[in-house]
Amino acid sequence: MVARQASQQDSIRTLTAEMSRAFIMCRSRGHRWNDEAHYVLVPDSSPQSAALTLQCERCMSKRIDRITRRPSGRWEFDGRHYEYADGYLIDSNSDIGVTRSDFVDELVRRDVALDKGASPPPRRPA
Repeated sequence: MVARQASQQDSIRTLTAEMSRAFIMCRSRGHRWNDEAHYVLVPDSSPQSAALTLQCERCMSKRIDRITRRPSGRWEFDGRHYEYADGYLIDSNSDIGVTRSDFVDELVRRDVALDKGASPPPRRPA
C-alpha cells in the first residue's frame, strides 16, 4: 500500500467530515435499495422497454435498470444508470484518491467520538 501524504489525508478527512452520515454509510457499506419497486413501461419506446427504479432508503439515490423486449418476445437487461442525491458525488477535479476504506474510517471516527460523549455532527439533508 502506498503511504499517503499528510496533506492528502487532511483533504480526505475534510471531504468525508462534511458528508452526511447517510452518504458515509452508503459509501462504506453500499446502498440499501428499496426492493418494493416494479417495472414500468417506458411510454412510446421502440422497441418496447421498461424501467425499474430502485431508491436507496438511506441516501435517496436512485438506480434505474432498463429492459427491452426483443423480437422473440423475451425481455432482456439493456442497461443501468444512477441518479445521485445532491452532495453524494465527489468533485472529480479534487482527485484526492478517496477510497471506500476512507469512508469506513470516517464512520468509525464518528461512532467512537459519539461513544466518548461527543455531540453528533449537525444533520445535513441526505
